[in-house]
Amino acid sequence: MNRAMRVMPLALSRQGAGAAFKTLAWLVVAATLGMACGRAASAAETPASPGMALLQKMQQAARSLDYAGVYTYQQGNVVLSTRVVHVVDGTGERERISLLDGQPREYIRHNETTQCLLPDRKVVLVEQRESERFPAVLLDEGDRLPGHYDLQVSETPERVAGRVCHELRLEPLDSQRYGYRFCADKETGLPLRVQTVGPEGVLIQIVFNTLDVGADVTSEALSPTWNIKDWEVV
Repeated sequence: MNRAMRVMPLALSRQGAGAAFKTLAWLVVAATLGMACGRAASAAETPASPGMALLQKMQQAARSLDYAGVYTYQQGNVVLSTRVVHVVDGTGERERISLLDGQPREYIRHNETTQCLLPDRKVVLVEQRESERFPAVLLDEGDRLPGHYDLQVSETPERVAGRVCHELRLEPLDSQRYGYRFCADKETGLPLRVQTVGPEGVLIQIVFNTLDVGADVTSEALSPTWNIKDWEVV
């Protein structure tokens, strides 16, 4: 299997961002964070390494915390910005994702129900399925992750979006895989910066520019930008 087949996010054009942007922007995170879940069941039997423990913490934080911010996706000459609001309440996970570049698009998610808002057509597309969410889907690597990567946690603090984070590096043990770098928020564990790394350097970078966590994030921020009362629902 060649390197290009090992969970490499595709480039996105401004014209084609749409629904693909919502999932591809964090697909790189799924390549590793999803693997961490496979080890959770056996954690009581085998204590997780510092690297695996940090991966699990990042995934849990992304699904259980209230947060809002703007992140930038960059691959080559493609640079796209997105605003995300994520709230967990008594009804489950609620999320609003707004594309800030190209065609206006917005995604309103409540657990497994996602509404895609198309203001140019005044249409709401409704999907009922397990969505690829931030930090995206679960893959099937599970316990095999340590056999494919060397996990290294840096003790040197960095700053991203005004917050202190520590870098976790996943160095591939063979030439068939990409490497990954995460900078996990020291306070919450949220991944503030994610990079896909190849022989030629950083290929893809996803990084928060601004981020609020906790009480500063309210459910009012989940409301759609537009009044969709009279829009067609498909």
